[in-house]
Amino acid sequence: MPVAGMGAPMRFIARIINGRHEAVLNFSIDKARATSWSNAQLLANMTPIQQEQHIAAMDNLVLKLGKKIEQPGPWAIYLLKLIRKTEFDVPARTIGLIESVVM
Repeated sequence: MPVAGMGAPMRFIARIINGRHEAVLNFSIDKARATSWSNAQLLANMTPIQQEQHIAAMDNLVLKLGKKIEQPGPWAIYLLKLIRKTEFDVPARTIGLIESVVM
């Protein structure tokens, strides 16, 4: 549902999301919990040296993920720049528009 004053990029994102944002968030949280539990079980059955190696590998994986979030790539950066150009100068108004579409 288009909202008056909402820029084209946000309307496009709203169309793609179409109420599925909660399912995506829940999936991500569920996966994170399952992965945490699996790693805890693995670590509990390892020697201290194995634990150090496994923790180092997990740290490396999380670091790579963090870098992807920090630097999402050219397409995401382009889309974010488009969104910024269509945002209102008053952040509260932009947040209100996002909430009216996403929630």
